Amino acid sequence: MSKYPNGYKDKLDYWKGEYEQALVDGNPTLRTKAADKLRYFTDRQIKWSKAQPNVLKFWSESSYVFEDKEKAMVESLIIAVDMGDEGTKTIGEMPMSEKKTINTLLKMINQEAFGS
Repeated sequence: MSKYPNGYKDKLDYWKGEYEQALVDGNPTLRTKAADKLRYFTDRQIKWSKAQPNVLKFWSESSYVFEDKEKAMVESLIIAVDMGDEGTKTIGEMPMSEKKTINTLLKMINQEAFGS
């Protein structure tokens, strides 16, 4: 049985909070550690989600577009999954600085899993 039967959302939320606090505090050591943890748990969450039934595609986009957030909020990169009839679900959120890395990862996963 998996240690995280419902995915890694709690871990992602925790490390997102740590990353945001590091930005506020101006702590580059914690910011780097939190960004590394976010990359790790985002990868784990994507792999966990891929194993779920009805997954059609993964993608990412700006939180301003995806959630129509006010521009006063810090922009982030939303990672989402299309679950067919079940709709769209957010599976992770990363700093915008990780956009290129995450999009490369999602492209590889989509090609491997769905041939797209």
